[in-house]
Amino acid sequence: MFYRKALGRLVMVIAFGVAVYLLDDREIASHFWKLFALLVLAFVKAAYFVYLNIYILRATSGKHFDFIKYLLFFGVSASMIVLSFAIDYFCLYRIEGTSFANIPPDSDVIGQAIAFLYFSLATFSTAGFGDIYPLVSAGRVLVGLELVLFLITMVLILSNIHPLRESLGNRAPGKEPAPTKKTEHL
Repeated sequence: MFYRKALGRLVMVIAFGVAVYLLDDREIASHFWKLFALLVLAFVKAAYFVYLNIYILRATSGKHFDFIKYLLFFGVSASMIVLSFAIDYFCLYRIEGTSFANIPPDSDVIGQAIAFLYFSLATFSTAGFGDIYPLVSAGRVLVGLELVLFLITMVLILSNIHPLRESLGNRAPGKEPAPTKKTEHL
C-alpha cells in the first residue's frame, strides 16, 4: 500500500515537470516565470524525495525487513529521481537553449531527451563524464539538488547495511526468515 502511494506521488512530481515543459512549449508564461516555476518545482520535488527517504530510514532503522521490498523501493526511488531530473534538465534546455554545453542544437526532441537522461544518470551515479555540463546558474542548482538526493539515498542504503545483511543471512532459497526475529514490511 505504501508503495502505491509513494509511486503515485512520484508520478505526480514528474507530471509537474511535464507541465513546465508545456508552459514553455505553448509559450504561456514569460522566460522568468518558466524558469522560476522549474526551480520551485525542483526544490519541492527534492524536498519530497528527502522526506520519503527519511521516512523509509526511520521505518527501517534497526529493524529486520523484507530485502526484496527494500531493494524495490531503492530502485524505484533512484529511477524516479534520475527520470525527474532528466525532465528538469530538458525543460531548462527548452527554456534556455544555451543552458548546457555539448547538446547539438539541431538534434530532435527525442535525441535531446535521451541526452538529458544520460546526463541525469551520469550525475546521479557521480560518474560525471564532463561531456555535458550546465552553463547557467539554474542548471548548476539542478545538478546540486540531484547530487544531494544521491547522497541522501546512499545514507539510506548504508544506514541499513547491518539489517540488510541479517535479512539476507536469515534467508535461504525458499526459506522464511528465522522465527526469533520479527520481519518488518515497508
